[in-house]
Amino acid sequence: MGNWYNIAEEICAADFFPYKGESTMNKKKLILIADDEIGIHESLRVYLTREDYEVYSVFRGDDVMEAFQRMRPDLIILDIMMPGRSGTQVCADIRVKSMVPIIMLTAKGEEVDKLLGFALGADDYIVKPFSPREIVSRIQVIFRR
Repeated sequence: MGNWYNIAEEICAADFFPYKGESTMNKKKLILIADDEIGIHESLRVYLTREDYEVYSVFRGDDVMEAFQRMRPDLIILDIMMPGRSGTQVCADIRVKSMVPIIMLTAKGEEVDKLLGFALGADDYIVKPFSPREIVSRIQVIFRR
């Protein structure tokens, strides 16, 4: 088999490929939920894990950027009114670094709030109270793009 066989073995054994033994297509999508209400996390986690998404939660606005940089989520669900740092500030900071999809999930339902969210880079804007099934459907639409 000669040298080519040995080279191929070395390449496959090295950390050259990011996901040894599996395609990146099979990797679960990670969704970061940033909201200060534990009930929101619990209900969304049930529906999202049922659809085979991984879920990571943060409860303060000032924890979102660290979690974003560490976890590298495929999508962020972001509340506007959180302790520590507002979701609008976080959204603007993320947009400087990444085009990760962001869904704003908030009690602020006035037109000016929605327009601000979109202007800052949100991909979608959902007003509380909400349907977890609708959020799952909206996430699926975003991932189909």
